[in-house]
Amino acid sequence: MGSLRSLLRWSQILRRAQASWTPLNQYSSSSSNSQEEYVKSLIQAFLPSERDPSIAQAPTVDPIPNSEPTSLRRVKLRRTVLQPGKTEKLSASKVHRRLNSSSSNIQTLPVQLKPSAPIEFPKSDLSFGPYEHPGECPVPISSIVHHEQTVVESVKLVRKWFKELDLNALTTPVLAAGNLAPYVSRSFTLQQLVLLGVDLSKIEQIPGAANMLVKMDFRQTIEPMLWALNDLGFDLSQSAHLLTRFPKLLKLPRDELFRRFTYFIQHGFTQTETVRLIRAQPRVLSFTSIEIDRHLGQVQNLFGFSGSQVRLAVNNVPAVLVHPLGKIKDTYVLLSKMLGYTHDVCRSMTCHHPELLVTERDRLVSNFVFMHTRLDLPLDLIQIWPEALTAAPHLLPQRATFLVRRNLFQPDPKKPLYTPLSTVVKYTDREFCDQFARATEEDYDLFLKTL
Repeated sequence: MGSLRSLLRWSQILRRAQASWTPLNQYSSSSSNSQEEYVKSLIQAFLPSERDPSIAQAPTVDPIPNSEPTSLRRVKLRRTVLQPGKTEKLSASKVHRRLNSSSSNIQTLPVQLKPSAPIEFPKSDLSFGPYEHPGECPVPISSIVHHEQTVVESVKLVRKWFKELDLNALTTPVLAAGNLAPYVSRSFTLQQLVLLGVDLSKIEQIPGAANMLVKMDFRQTIEPMLWALNDLGFDLSQSAHLLTRFPKLLKLPRDELFRRFTYFIQHGFTQTETVRLIRAQPRVLSFTSIEIDRHLGQVQNLFGFSGSQVRLAVNNVPAVLVHPLGKIKDTYVLLSKMLGYTHDVCRSMTCHHPELLVTERDRLVSNFVFMHTRLDLPLDLIQIWPEALTAAPHLLPQRATFLVRRNLFQPDPKKPLYTPLSTVVKYTDREFCDQFARATEEDYDLFLKTL
């Protein structure tokens, strides 16, 4: 930053010198007329667009006779610049007159000011050798230019100095970090995502998502996607939830996004239902419409569902859309082969309680073994309580055992004081104690400590 401030200070000094042409003896103890002319010429070479308006409106008279064509004068000047060894060196004042002769001879140099060391005008007794590559430490520009050089030589050396200057070595690089927190203060994209409500801590857990967001431009990539989601019916909070759960949505083309969204509309889902499904399972957008159709079609053929039954199952349990098909087949094999239920009973149980489709096999086996062996319940009773099969493995044994200890467990629906296990595992502890156990919650807690 110190080099940049010094360069800006030097630029202001040059502009003031250009406007007033005051003597610059205060910057060098050995200033002379030749040095002053050299500085004037160098200013004209680097800052042609900021000349005095009067000069731009009324350029100086060309000292070359008018009889000589302009193109020929340009060729001679080009030969003088490109072949300095074959022609006599031009003095600084003569080059200054040539550059100011006409507006056609003035070329805007494509030079961008970059940070450098403070510029000091050298003394006349210093000797200057050939310019060398700066290497690790950038050479100050004051060691390159000198008033004894011609403007053409100085411009050539300064151009080379700017070309070989490494700006990365002059700036503080961002160190590698394990999260996105150090980059938020420098990234406009991350700042806007935080304001939107995106949880960056969850995005960091997705492989490749953090690097993808850091390299993205908010206005070119993320903002159009937000407008596309708004057109489909998602508000800002829902869009932020989608980007948090599925940030690779930003890589999805807009046409493909509309195609995957309209698939559900074409198959009988309303727009509100589709928005709710995608918000519940954002990963469904990672599958094409063909893959989703094939997945639901195989589930429908496996259990013999109708179209309305498939829609009902998806609306109640959106995880069916992304649950692995192999695990759904394992559930069907468990119900039909291992537990002994018929195909119609399996279809009826899954239609009544679609969570059977996404429940882990170990949980189903654990709850079934407890009801069939410990409680001695027949298959006909178990099939009317599919919610008990999908309950937490610890919840069903604890509450059923507490009812048995208090002689309040009545599984037969034809007898009074019927206690359906599907409702027993559905209620909270307080509701369970009030509705079925006829005890306080403290008594139930004391019982749990004895297990």
